[in-house]
Amino acid sequence: VEEAQAIQDSIFLKFPKIKMWVDKTIADGERLGYVDSALGRRRQLGALKTFKYSKDKRERLLYYSAVRAAMNHPVQSTASDVTLSSIVSVHQSLKSMQSHFIGTVHDSMEFDVHPGEIVDMIHLIKKVCETDLDSRFDWLNDVPYRMDLEIGMEWGSCCGMELVDHDESSGVTVIEIEGRDIGVDRLKSLFDVNSHYKTEILEEERVEQPPEIDDSRIFNGIIHLSSTHQVTQKIRLTKIVA
Repeated sequence: VEEAQAIQDSIFLKFPKIKMWVDKTIADGERLGYVDSALGRRRQLGALKTFKYSKDKRERLLYYSAVRAAMNHPVQSTASDVTLSSIVSVHQSLKSMQSHFIGTVHDSMEFDVHPGEIVDMIHLIKKVCETDLDSRFDWLNDVPYRMDLEIGMEWGSCCGMELVDHDESSGVTVIEIEGRDIGVDRLKSLFDVNSHYKTEILEEERVEQPPEIDDSRIFNGIIHLSSTHQVTQKIRLTKIVA
């Protein structure tokens, strides 16, 4: 508990406006008995108002549970709405493409991407989920919103991906991928048989790491059990014009 409190205190010290927001959110919840998300989704929290000054042990537990919910709801509910809005916008754009939206995992979106649309999907997702957000949510006030991208042949072996450079005129795109070796190597086998892009590895770094098992996902555990290195690659993708 002391360690957790120390971490929280250090965050509030570095970002004092977060502490101000937390205090105001809780105070508003105590006064009103509910909290709202940025898009108006309301969560009733009667215990926050009713049990604020209670000395009963059970009621104090209910009060502190409501405090945590008051801090969580505006953030998690808003993030969910941003994700759902992005899904709708991306889906509209996919109507003219061969790639498909599969579903969501919490605040993540999963796509089945056509081999010839890898670069197009990178730009589409970054545009809809980052650049265009201000036009849909004016309350963001230019606060940057980052969408992390992962790519892979299976969910358990996906690798982190960053767009490094893109030249529309030459059809050349440079990406950086990072992940466990077996995931990166499987991804390379996918690129090797891709008839839409010529692939060239510009840089590669392999750092030895012990096997890592994620007990929550058996498949992921198998993947990491046979993995011995963390790999970072910078790859040039050149569009092949038929």
